[in-house]
Amino acid sequence: QWPGYDEGEWWVQDVSSTVPALALRSALLSTAAADGGGDDDGREEEKDYSAYKVAELKDMCRERNLPVSGTKPVLIERLSASHSSPAGGGGDDDASSSSSSAAFDADADAVDDATEALSEMHVVDMCAAPGGKTSQLLSMGFGRVTAVEANARRCRRLVENLDRLGFPTTPAATDKEGSDEGQGQGRCEIAVCRGQEWLPPSLHDNDDEDGGNGGEAVPSGGVSGILLDVPCSATGTGSRRPDVLRRSSDLGDLPETQWKLAIHAADSVLDAGGILVYATCSLLREEGEDVVERLLTRGRIDGDGDGDDDEEEAEMEMMPFLPGEIPGFDGAICPENGWMRVLPGTLGGEMDECDGFFVARLIKRR
Repeated sequence: QWPGYDEGEWWVQDVSSTVPALALRSALLSTAAADGGGDDDGREEEKDYSAYKVAELKDMCRERNLPVSGTKPVLIERLSASHSSPAGGGGDDDASSSSSSAAFDADADAVDDATEALSEMHVVDMCAAPGGKTSQLLSMGFGRVTAVEANARRCRRLVENLDRLGFPTTPAATDKEGSDEGQGQGRCEIAVCRGQEWLPPSLHDNDDEDGGNGGEAVPSGGVSGILLDVPCSATGTGSRRPDVLRRSSDLGDLPETQWKLAIHAADSVLDAGGILVYATCSLLREEGEDVVERLLTRGRIDGDGDGDDDEEEAEMEMMPFLPGEIPGFDGAICPENGWMRVLPGTLGGEMDECDGFFVARLIKRR
């Protein structure tokens, strides 16, 4: 669906950035479908289908005379929409046909409702330049996308790429250096700010005169999803950029920056029930799996390094990738954890030459 090369509006996007964007959209569609129950007018109680395996969801679809093809989010949408239809396939052919027809109509409505829900969501692309991930999110129908980028020069390239692709931008309200003279009005806001310091506008409204919040907990600012593609050693790009493999093994400040970005996104930006996609094009466990495991296992610890125990920390839970959810990447899913680790040359087919990268998806429980 992207414009053709000869139309002048094109983007060459690497897989390591495309997959995280797809992962965020798939998760938010799934949660929108699971939360999309209607009035309680005699229909059976709404279930939370997200915990079921794909095979179990397909069995439920068969019981309701629903199609069994599709990924987990599609199956969840079908089942969520079918509560007004009786389970099972009993009755005569006419009754069965009528039930099946109603189920198909409900299925279509559920897909429309879930897609419409995306248009009401605010998602954030942290570390956004040069704009590929932001372009993906905008093309997926999210109602509001904020692109956060610390480097002003890279941010100019980000804006240029979005303009070239036909996505209007405007300076974010939280950009202290921004002016009223933006690049037009649109669904994409640009914030020139360090990701570990950026807050949604509704949180900045509560800031004190010094730009802080006085150490007090503040409510979230309506962010449904965050795509956090952290700055890293880029060792996964070594097949096309061999220079990265000749650098020192000392990662310097990168691990600290990655951790600060992750806990700020989880604790201070993301809504409860929201989705955090953590991604890196590094092959090193220290920059990928270790960060996510630390997010999942931390308790009342000094997560921000200030010497005091933190009163409020987000409770994060893995939202595993499922077979068939992102076609071509089933072999990269870790069966124990549900995250995705891609090693160059291991997927086969068209994906055999893609970069190495790591993607994990988490949901904020509180």
